[in-house]
Amino acid sequence: HKGADYGFRIGYDHQVGNWLIGVIGEWADFDLVDNVSGYALLKDIETGQALPPTSYSFTRRLKSGASLRARTGYSWRGTLGYLTAGIIRANVDHAFSTTNTINVFEESNAAKHRWGHQHGGGIEQRIAGPLTIGLEYLRTNIKDGDYTVTAITAGMPRILTGFCAKADASGCTPTRIRRSEPRYRIDSLRLTLGYRF
Repeated sequence: HKGADYGFRIGYDHQVGNWLIGVIGEWADFDLVDNVSGYALLKDIETGQALPPTSYSFTRRLKSGASLRARTGYSWRGTLGYLTAGIIRANVDHAFSTTNTINVFEESNAAKHRWGHQHGGGIEQRIAGPLTIGLEYLRTNIKDGDYTVTAITAGMPRILTGFCAKADASGCTPTRIRRSEPRYRIDSLRLTLGYRF
């Protein structure tokens, strides 16, 4: 998914000669959506009867994030080139949908807040007095592998489908479904506007 984001940041820089070190606190609104879908042909494993085709969809939305990063760079004639890295605490919503009406699906670990890290670099140019304009590349990696959906059987008579990890006289051992990619990765190219005190 591609989209635009915006944010606000505040920071402190300390310059020694041409070298600069500093820290940045930032809040950003992302509103990025990531979908993945799967399909299955199930059957009743006791009778061998084919069941209607089913679909399954995981959706996650990265809504916003608060980050804290360090940066270091080199300034020359009003132009600053820098590298930056730090941590982010992101607000991520999860949703699951399916056309399977035979099994029951229970969500777990759907907490909204996820931790991750960021790194990147940029260039910043002083344009008039305390005003600066810049261009920044930032890669964000958010750990998001805990969200799980568990498929169980329901109703009587109980229908055992291919979601059974083990089927016996006592019923069906639940199957846990999750994304194969545990991280949420975002590459951002940002235009920045700053005011230096």
